[in-house]
Amino acid sequence: MHRFFPGSRAGLLASSPRPSAVAQPISSSYTSYRLAMTYCKLVAVGVVDVLPRCLSSVYFFWDTQLAALAPGRFSALQEVQWVRQRLPACPALRFYYMGFYIHSCPKMRYKAEYRPSDLLCPVRKVWVRVSPELLAALGRQPFLPLSGLPGARLQPNMAAPPAAAARREEGPEAAAGAAVLARFRLLPEEAMAELREALRAWRAVVGWAAPALVYQL
Repeated sequence: MHRFFPGSRAGLLASSPRPSAVAQPISSSYTSYRLAMTYCKLVAVGVVDVLPRCLSSVYFFWDTQLAALAPGRFSALQEVQWVRQRLPACPALRFYYMGFYIHSCPKMRYKAEYRPSDLLCPVRKVWVRVSPELLAALGRQPFLPLSGLPGARLQPNMAAPPAAAARREEGPEAAAGAAVLARFRLLPEEAMAELREALRAWRAVVGWAAPALVYQL
């Protein structure tokens, strides 16, 4: 997952998301792009979600004859500008979310070009500032705990529970999966004890996100 902190039109004109969508705290909307000097021909459409803390870019499709104008980059900059213009009225809505980032996919590499930006650590679920060192590490190993890289700059995850609640959940009696394990006695007690200990160690690394990552089948 990738987010950006929200600066030549090249002949493209963009409309803002519909006012009805902006008025809602959570809604879907779209931005249309038209080509100037050609009777305002519709050449691209960007689909976005307006969320409490961010504008989420969902999808963008455009006329392939305009590839030289880089309409995807233009769209991203327009959406960033939309967030910046609304900061005074909506201070909480301050991020531009660009969706998933797969470093080995060439079509997604452009997302790392917008700075400053963060990637979500797949292990600890905290945001990590994108840097040349981080991208080089992803080039060597596609999946790794980004938050554990040397010199990693961590940013808090605002979806995390309050610190007090997180501390209450970290006791041994609330180890991730403990309730599920107690319900099913499928293994000998010695094996269950080893499994519980492994879960506690995993919980210590993952932190508050652990309960959401344990699935009951």
